[in-house]
Amino acid sequence: MLEKEGYFIRGEMVVNIEGSHTVSPYEFYARPIRVNNNLESAKSDDESMPSNGSDIAVEDDAMITANEELQKYAEELNTFYGHPNNRKFIDIARVSKAAIKDDYYCRIRFLDSGGTEIRILSTLFEIHAMHCDRPPMCLQMCIYGVKPTNDQSQWSANVIKFFRKELREDVPVVVNVVGRY
Repeated sequence: MLEKEGYFIRGEMVVNIEGSHTVSPYEFYARPIRVNNNLESAKSDDESMPSNGSDIAVEDDAMITANEELQKYAEELNTFYGHPNNRKFIDIARVSKAAIKDDYYCRIRFLDSGGTEIRILSTLFEIHAMHCDRPPMCLQMCIYGVKPTNDQSQWSANVIKFFRKELREDVPVVVNVVGRY
């Protein structure tokens, strides 16, 4: 769905990192930014601009636009689900994995801002079908080909601190996505 909606440019995607939900190089979150149409129009509007400066300005504008879109959509969802008639609790029997294990808790991943939390199944609402027709607003990501040093299974606290510091959330980041469908 992301490719069809114009989030990929020349095999790459521009994202805005959600730093507050960064766990490690194996788990961090980013919001895809649609710059395809804006980038082409910026190049045709002023061919004399250097492409790097033009690309950066367009990506910055796209990041601001994406944030405004996220806020607008969050307001729309809050308005819709704020009305009691629009809230329908999830049918626990439909959550087969939880039903089989007789587990009353589940880990949910937030599609609008990233991150995960453990919640009681009986407190979750179903998402209305009309809110499922858009690309995800936040993606879980990992860096390919890196692993903790010294054959450890976990990242050290110092490495995670360094990773969080280096992973910028105030500028657009261009990523090459492996395994796109």
